[in-house]
Amino acid sequence: MDQRKQIETWKDIENYEGYYQVSNLGRIKRLERKMIDNRNRIFINKGGILKLKVGNSGYKYVNLSKNGKVKSKTVHRLVGLAFLENKNNKRCINHKDGIKTNNNISNLEWVTYKENSIHALENGLIPLKESYMIVKHNKNHIIDLYRRFSTQEIAEMYGTYYRLISEVLKEEGIEVKKKNLFSKNEIKKVKEMYKNGITQKEISKIYNVRSCDISRSLKKEREGGYN
Repeated sequence: MDQRKQIETWKDIENYEGYYQVSNLGRIKRLERKMIDNRNRIFINKGGILKLKVGNSGYKYVNLSKNGKVKSKTVHRLVGLAFLENKNNKRCINHKDGIKTNNNISNLEWVTYKENSIHALENGLIPLKESYMIVKHNKNHIIDLYRRFSTQEIAEMYGTYYRLISEVLKEEGIEVKKKNLFSKNEIKKVKEMYKNGITQKEISKIYNVRSCDISRSLKKEREGGYN
């Protein structure tokens, strides 16, 4: 949608009411308000549109200040929290066109970690080498997550393949438990999809795994490995 034809609307940023607002076009503004300096003199802090920065991750962010504390917030999340309904309590905000700096409300949607991973992989937004470097850089966080989550669940959180998670864990000397990739109910769904003509490649995209993983899992199911 052409932004020039959209009517810009503004909403308060949660926890920064009276300080900052975010618009449906992805802009942030500081509100004009009275302040008191260290000599107890009253002055007007002028409002205005804030300049946005682009972080190493490629997302736009802004620094918000309140009560002497400065916090960095990603713009797409501020837009989503203010304008997008989230009935199913999904945790990620996806850029539909894959352009991380396009924070127009029409380009954003709430998604699950898995949906976000599938979108990124299908559109080539996370090259394998880059994905590995991201996982490697966050190895300590991944090690902590592995105490509570499976490699597949962690992979969904990071938008990558579960085998990369396993590889990094092994490099850190952590034993990765071998277990079925799918639950009994999931393998039944995979088997049904395959019977209905959905290719292994298409199924692999749905579950954020490789085609060969689907093939191996179906073979294992035929051999009674999921009983």
